[in-house]
Amino acid sequence: PSSCHGCGNDGPICCLLCANPWSWCSGCVVKHHVDLPFHKLEIWEGTSFVATSLCAHGFIWHLGHGGVACPRIPGDEEWVDLEEEKDAEGAQWEEETGGETSAGSTLAIVHSTGVFSHQMKWCHCAGAPKRHMQLLKAGLFTASVTRPQTAFTFEVLDCFHIDALECKTSAMSFYQKVKCLTCNAFPMTVPVCRPPNFIAWRDLMVQKCFGFRHDVHKTPQEGDLVLFCPACPQPGVILPEDWATLYEEWAVMMRLVTDGNFSAQSQKLRNPDDDVALTGSSEGYMVGYDRYEAHLNIAKESKDGERQMNMDYSICNALNYNSTGMRNALIIYDIGCQWGLKLAERVKCSPYLKIPLWMKILIAIGKFHLSAHKRECYVRFTLNYLVGAGQIDGEILETLWAPFNKISSAARSMTKAHRAEIYDDHMRDSNWKKLVGMSIYPKIFPSW
Repeated sequence: PSSCHGCGNDGPICCLLCANPWSWCSGCVVKHHVDLPFHKLEIWEGTSFVATSLCAHGFIWHLGHGGVACPRIPGDEEWVDLEEEKDAEGAQWEEETGGETSAGSTLAIVHSTGVFSHQMKWCHCAGAPKRHMQLLKAGLFTASVTRPQTAFTFEVLDCFHIDALECKTSAMSFYQKVKCLTCNAFPMTVPVCRPPNFIAWRDLMVQKCFGFRHDVHKTPQEGDLVLFCPACPQPGVILPEDWATLYEEWAVMMRLVTDGNFSAQSQKLRNPDDDVALTGSSEGYMVGYDRYEAHLNIAKESKDGERQMNMDYSICNALNYNSTGMRNALIIYDIGCQWGLKLAERVKCSPYLKIPLWMKILIAIGKFHLSAHKRECYVRFTLNYLVGAGQIDGEILETLWAPFNKISSAARSMTKAHRAEIYDDHMRDSNWKKLVGMSIYPKIFPSW
C-alpha cells in the first residue's frame, strides 16, 4: 500500500469517489471525510481491495452542533433524555439494540450512491428537537418518527422522483438499483429498507410547491394542487379584459378534448377499507371519489349508458373549473354524435352535472376517430366545417396516453388512493413541461 496522504504512515484505504487517488490510514480517512459520509471506501488486505465503510473505522455522525460532539453529558442539568416518550415496546427495543439509545444509534441511510450504516450521536441539550427532527435538519428523511432506524437522504428522494417522472421507475425497482450500487456481487447482504418514504416525500414536495405544509392549519382544497394554465383563453392573461367587445363571438372559443384510456385499468381491491390517501381525492386532477361513485350509480340506472354519463361528468367538471365567461365551447369526443343526444336533459336531472346556461356548445369528433363513423357523421361533426375550430386535429389526448401507458402496468395493482396520486403527479409533470416550454427564442426571432 501507499503512504497515507495525511500523516505519511501506511495508507491501505482508498476512496472511490474522491477526485484525487490518495491513500489514507484509518484515522486520516475519517478526519478528511467528516463532511463526506456517503463516500465509498476500499481497504487493501494483502492480495486485493475489499469494500469497507467509514463506520468500520470509527466515523461518528454528530447531530446538532455542526459535526462536533454535543457538549452536554449525562448528569448535566441541561442534558435531556430523548427517550422519555418511549412507548410500551421501548424497553424491549432498547435491549435488542444493545442499550445505546441515550448515547448513539446505528442508522441505515439510503443515498443515491448506495445504502450506508452510520453511528449517530444525538444532541441532548435542553430544548433539543426530537430525533426525527434532528435527522431532518441534517437532510435525512426518516422512515418512522419514533425510534428511527432507517433514513433516506433528500438527494436520493429527489433522484427517485425524477426517475419516476422521466423513466417511469417504480419505488421498488429504484431501490433495487440502489442495492446494486451498494454491492452488485452480493445484493442480499444489503439491508432491506422498505421505500414508503418515496411516496410520502413526493406528497410533501407537491404540497410545498403549492404553498402548503408551511402552515399546519392550512390544507389543500379541491383543485388547489393543479397548475395554472396560461394557454387557456382567460381574460387578463392572454385576452384583454374587454375581449367580448373586441372580437366576434366565433373568434374566442373554449376547446375541450375528451378521450378514454383503456390501458389504465385498476384491479379491484381485496380490502378497500385499508386504502388511505395522503391527500384528498380531488385536490389534483382526479375528481372526488364519493361524488364520482354517486354519479356512476345514477349512470348505471340510466338508459343513456355509463360511458356517456361518465363523459358528461368529465365535461361538466371541466366547464365548471375553466369557466371564464366564454360564450362558446367546442367539445371534441370520439362518440360526440351520441354524446350530444339529450345532454341538456341529463345535466338538468343530475345533481352532479352543471353547465352554464348561457354557453353554446358545439360538438365535434377528432379526425383520427372520425374515419370509423358513418358518412353522415363526417358532414355533421368534422372539425373542417365548424366555424371557429381552426386547424386542429382534436386528438391531443392520444399523445398524452403514450407516456401514461408506461406506468399503467405498475399503477394497475395499486390502491385507489395511491393510483390517483401517481397519475396526478405525472399529469402535473406533463403540464409543467408544457408551461416551461412556452418560451420565446430571441436568437431565432430577435424582433420578439
